[in-house]
Formats: sequence, structure tokens, C-alpha cells
Amino acid sequence: MILAASCGPVLVDRSAQISSYAARASWQWENTDHFLLRGRARLAGESQVFSGPFILWASKDIPAVRGDFSGPDGSPLVSFLLDSAGCLVYQPEQAEAYYFSGGMPAGSGFLDVYAVISLIRTGFPDIPVQWKMVASCDTSSAEQGRWIFVTSSSDTAEVFLEESRLFPSFNSEDFLLEVTSTSWHDEFHAWPMEWSLNSPSTDVLMRIRSFDTSSEPAGSVWRMNIPVAVDTVISTSGQWNNSFVFPIR
Repeated sequence: MILAASCGPVLVDRSAQISSYAARASWQWENTDHFLLRGRARLAGESQVFSGPFILWASKDIPAVRGDFSGPDGSPLVSFLLDSAGCLVYQPEQAEAYYFSGGMPAGSGFLDVYAVISLIRTGFPDIPVQWKMVASCDTSSAEQGRWIFVTSSSDTAEVFLEESRLFPSFNSEDFLLEVTSTSWHDEFHAWPMEWSLNSPSTDVLMRIRSFDTSSEPAGSVWRMNIPVAVDTVISTSGQWNNSFVFPIR
């Protein structure tokens, strides 16, 4: 009888899981100033396939994110610089450069610089305030807790945290971004170590091989010299925001 009872279904307290994740994400955000990530990325698109190393800097104080992606021979393929005004993207092989006002494109909307830094560190595409994360999460599902994000054009996406996962996934009709592997640290110090991005036109796999939270980024990291004309892209959909209406205190 004891054996039979122990083999029954395991009931997960979804609210407790979300509260635990919110506490971790808030702690990770508060204890992160800047970081340097190195790894390899593989992209398979409609017209190109490449695999090679990347380096990514992020600073919460500036705030800014800089990424440089190279081919297998080390030649630069794509660089971007994201700050509080927008996102500059340069493709030297194509001699093309684009400036996206507001932030980094993400499907039918965009993410501002703080949201991107939080996403990289915590998996949550917004500044993680513990009580707000708990209050805005739908825990009615037995499989996952979820947050709904919207743009000013009423596009919707969801961030969902499944059972036994440390980090959530970010899903819209245009893409699915998942953390597929984490570092070996305890829950509070763990990092997303592998990302998978799937969209109708592109699949990307990013594996982080090292991270550094002690090295200070040089000032030159936040400057990009682009020898071609830059095309400006104005977003018509707006920023992804948590759809929950928070009470006024």
C-alpha cells in the first residue's frame, strides 16, 4: 500500500514554482551589472547557413548590449549595438546597415535594452520585479505558468514556464525562443547556456561556452564604425509589454 501510494501522480504547486522563479529572476537582475558571453551560433535561413563564434557584452548601467557574430573562418558577419534609443545592425559582407528605433526587433514588436538584458540573464523579457511577476502570472494551467505580453497594435505573445524548467520560453505567432540548457550552478546563480530560436524563415541555435561578470567593458565596445549608409526602420507595432494592469498603490 505504501508503494502504491508513492507511485501516484505528483501534484505541482504552480504558484510556488512561479514565486520561486520570480525571486530568482529578481535576485539575478539586482546582482548583475555587466557581463561578457562567448560561444558559438548556428543560423539556418532561407538564403544562408552559417556557424561560428560570437561575443556579447551587456551593461545594465549604461545601458547597452553589443554582439558580434563571425563565420567559421572568423570573418565578421553581423554586429549589433542596442541602447536606450534603438538597435543598430551592421552586415559587412552585404554592406548593409539598419537602425531600428525603439529597440531590438522581436517578431511583430520590439524589446528595449533593459528587456533584452533581462532576457539574456533571467529568461524574462522585462525588468523582473518579484511581486509584479507573481501578480501577473496565470497559474491556472497544470502544465505551465504564463505571462501575456502585448504591443500597442494588439499583437500578443506569451512567456511560459514549464514544470522542472529553470527558465521560461518566449512565444508569439512569429517565433519561439527557448532556453534548452542551463549552467551547472545552483538555481540563483544558474545561467541560460543554450538558446533555440525558431521562426518561419530562420532557425538559430546559440551555445554559450563562457561567461564573465567581472571584466569591465572598454568604452570602445559601445562604438560601431559603419562605412555604409544606415537605413532607419520605424516600428509600427511598438514594444512588448506585460498585459497585466497593475493596481495603483
